[in-house]
Amino acid sequence: MSNRFSKTMELPPMPDEAEQRTCHPPERPSKPRPKKSKKAKPSVLGRTIAVLLTVVLVVFVGYSAFALYAIGRRQYDNSAVSTASIARYAPEDVRTYLLVGTDERGTETGRADTIMLLSISKQNKTITLTSIMRDTYVGEVNPQLVRINEAYFRGGVDLLAQTISQTYGMQIDGYVKVNFRAFVNIVDALGGVTITLSDREAEAVNLILQSEVNALMGDATTADQLSGGGTLLLNGKQALSYARIRKVGNADFERTQRQRLVLSQLLDRMKAHPFQALPAIARDVLPELTTDLSSVTLYGLSLELPHLLTSYEWQTLRLPADGTYSGFTTSGGAQVLRVDFAENLKLFQAALEQPPQFTADTIAP
Repeated sequence: MSNRFSKTMELPPMPDEAEQRTCHPPERPSKPRPKKSKKAKPSVLGRTIAVLLTVVLVVFVGYSAFALYAIGRRQYDNSAVSTASIARYAPEDVRTYLLVGTDERGTETGRADTIMLLSISKQNKTITLTSIMRDTYVGEVNPQLVRINEAYFRGGVDLLAQTISQTYGMQIDGYVKVNFRAFVNIVDALGGVTITLSDREAEAVNLILQSEVNALMGDATTADQLSGGGTLLLNGKQALSYARIRKVGNADFERTQRQRLVLSQLLDRMKAHPFQALPAIARDVLPELTTDLSSVTLYGLSLELPHLLTSYEWQTLRLPADGTYSGFTTSGGAQVLRVDFAENLKLFQAALEQPPQFTADTIAP
């Protein structure tokens, strides 16, 4: 009897041991590894800009530190001049500073040997140097005074600034007082000034050197004498003596013209080499200056100076101008200039607001 279950069921063959050892579970599909993002390397242009910015920052910080150190060496007068309440001309885009050159020696008060205004006008982009004639009669404004230069002797820079504003009418925003030694040092720091002198002017320079300037600077009486006239490079002492000539030419009219010429030359020197003289100015000039301008104001001007020298035109002016004054003798016998102040203020205003019209002074030998 056949049994339907009698057949032996055949099982699949078992793998031998070797096969069992080499047998691996089926591999799972591997997930793709995320790619590492590569940081973009800075371009050559980017690196160059970064280096330049670093250099600019270092130079700016270094210059600022030097400028503030130098400014701190000046003699600061915290009693600032005040003319805002009496000035008739005070535009916002014009700054006018009073420059006073004195013949002070030691502790004596001295006289205002030079009275000038330096005006910076944003409106017509000019720097204007204006001489104030010392013989200007101001007795009608202040009966205690006769000539305008007496104001400094009697009441210092503040009275001088107030007298200028009361008469001519412009606002004065600060002052800088320069003594003889500072003037000499400024000229020398900038490498001298080139001036054309007549033989008579050269003789006058030599006399002034011998009589006062060489002694003031501690040099031999006959030092730095000129051999004659011509176009010459004058050092500080010679330039000071030239600016003080009184008895050659038309008295104080040509004298103030010479002063404007020297200062114009100095501006040209500063324009050509704006930073070359800074160490010498910090060492030899600033300690001799007195000003009411704050450190912040002077620092701002120092940052502005390169732009002013390269982008602004400069011009010169004299007050009173020709045709606006007449000779006058006071009851005390003083010969002075009686001035039409209103007309001179119009000329001053035109110089600072209209296109530049007053060129630099020249004096023929």
